[in-house]
Amino acid sequence: MNGEAQTNATLPDYEEPIVEFRNQCRKFYRRSTSVVQSSESLPGLLDEDVRSGTSIPASNDDQNDNKRSRVVVEAIERLVEQSHNDYNDAHPTSQSQSYASFLKAQSAENLGILATCGLPTTEDDARQVQGEELEQLISIRTEERKQAHEVKMVERYHMLQDILVEMSPLNDEKADDSPTFVTTRNDLRRIRRTIREFVRKYHESAIASHPFLAGIRKALRMQVGVNAEVPVECTVVWTLDSAVLTEAIQTKKCGAGGDDASMRDAIGMLLLFMVWKRRDANETPKHDEQTLTFEVSPILSDRSLDKLLEVLPKEKDLHGRPTGNFDVGNTKRRNIEGEQDEIDFCAQIFREAFGGLKLGGKRR
Repeated sequence: MNGEAQTNATLPDYEEPIVEFRNQCRKFYRRSTSVVQSSESLPGLLDEDVRSGTSIPASNDDQNDNKRSRVVVEAIERLVEQSHNDYNDAHPTSQSQSYASFLKAQSAENLGILATCGLPTTEDDARQVQGEELEQLISIRTEERKQAHEVKMVERYHMLQDILVEMSPLNDEKADDSPTFVTTRNDLRRIRRTIREFVRKYHESAIASHPFLAGIRKALRMQVGVNAEVPVECTVVWTLDSAVLTEAIQTKKCGAGGDDASMRDAIGMLLLFMVWKRRDANETPKHDEQTLTFEVSPILSDRSLDKLLEVLPKEKDLHGRPTGNFDVGNTKRRNIEGEQDEIDFCAQIFREAFGGLKLGGKRR
């Protein structure tokens, strides 16, 4: 650490400017609760006190570090904006004043933070930041934003794995005998009710949930043998990118009430009629291989699956293609015709009256 780089008695020691600029970008992007995807999403992450230039108090070091990093990221965004407009000759004087107005709004302490990162603290200096110097700053910012996104993806993937372990049966090999998959009428009602609640919460509020819901629909339709000549005797296996659950649904907008609430909602619903196929304990997935695999419970009958399809959104109400890959696996189904289902007296009367005659109906 270089103590001579300190510009204010209340600020800690800093590295050389370019290193400190990278450190501040890293802090900002990795601490942001939502990883920044583009510069357009930045304003939503910047506090009003940073925008107004309010001086950062010396107490609460962690909070102060976060605010310092926000000042730095706001500055580089202003410089990039200024450079683009100057290059296009679109009111360069007005745009230069944009960075100048940003500087005027900052406290002396905030200006000191910019100086430690090698960022301009005067309007004249700001005009000199262009070419290779600006490209280097942009490159560093982009690298740190990308790395932060990858770190966040890995963190959320492991969070999702923990939720799956917590909510799944202890022994996957016996999962199809678990009480989770009993086929009483009450349990079928419970599964339908859970699906309805998930659809109510996320279908309209989060369009990003549509490929996930469409994937469930496709898996169940494939399992009951839509367009098939004979019953599908083995379970359908569904493999999907974990990001479908960790990234797509914005829980705050949906009122789910927490960072992992939507994941818990989705997993809790899936495990009522699907089995999670765990990875080998010694297998560590690469970043681009963070997939999840489920198979339809082998004990659910076609009749039960049809009942679940009834409460899922219709294809015309889903925007987006079904996510993931779908295959017929090797696990044999044991209850295709519903022999192990709780007796449905209406169905029993029908069978007795018509001698077991099966009437073809339109699959949903």
